[in-house]
Amino acid sequence: MKKLKAGIVGCGFIARGKHLPAMAKLKDQIEPVAFCDIIEERAVELNKLFAEGKGKVFTDYRDLLKLDLDVVYVCTHNISH
Repeated sequence: MKKLKAGIVGCGFIARGKHLPAMAKLKDQIEPVAFCDIIEERAVELNKLFAEGKGKVFTDYRDLLKLDLDVVYVCTHNISH
């Protein structure tokens, strides 16, 4: 089975506390490869924690969407979905 490549938009509590830990349990099936947040330091930190620093970091979701991804998790505040 091909491992899914995932992008994360929004690197706050919901990504850190829920989505990425769940993905880590499925590491043979899905891999976070891109992280985006308007606060770059948040994206950098989650990249280090959940992708060993191997992922790409963005501050503009439109740049993340240019990648060849299988899935994008939108983990921003509900009002910004």
